[in-house]
Amino acid sequence: RSAIVLDSQTGEALYEREPDRHMYPASTTKVLTAIVAIESRRLDEVVTIQLSDTQVQPSIVGLRPGERITLRDLVYCLLLRSGNDAALAIARHVGGDRAKFAAMMNEKARDLGCTGTNFVNPHGLPNANHYTTARDLGRIMLYAMKNEEFRKITGAQRHVAKSSTKTRVLFNKNRLLRLYPGTTGGKPGYT
Repeated sequence: RSAIVLDSQTGEALYEREPDRHMYPASTTKVLTAIVAIESRRLDEVVTIQLSDTQVQPSIVGLRPGERITLRDLVYCLLLRSGNDAALAIARHVGGDRAKFAAMMNEKARDLGCTGTNFVNPHGLPNANHYTTARDLGRIMLYAMKNEEFRKITGAQRHVAKSSTKTRVLFNKNRLLRLYPGTTGGKPGYT
């Protein structure tokens, strides 16, 4: 129903189909969550997982209350495995709480020129007030792919994340990395 294809060097739209229609971003929300986390310059901090971080379905990563893990490894969990539990832990650690983190996300989106976007959570689970457009998502992705840390994380085929209680081998769910030659990163999402 809505799409845009952008030249990654110039930002020029090569194809558009109703690019300003409000849509649920689903897990592509996590692109902006990751950028806010990366730009916090706190990736080496250790995050202690709280019960509230784990009370989301599906959790995907399986974080446990009391577990200690670096913010960097949480961003890997977020982008490679699409961990909703990782998203909540990141939001709490970086923003103080979900609402403050959502405000940080929306401020960053506005700074990038997004005019049809409003985020209310860090993971993209459905909410009537959580939406973006293909054009805005394109702006966010173009910006994200200019960030070396983001490119490194989303381009990784696998990553070993070690916490205080568990070692996780994370394989990237982005099938385009394996199926489409020339793919260098990104984040899939669906509803």
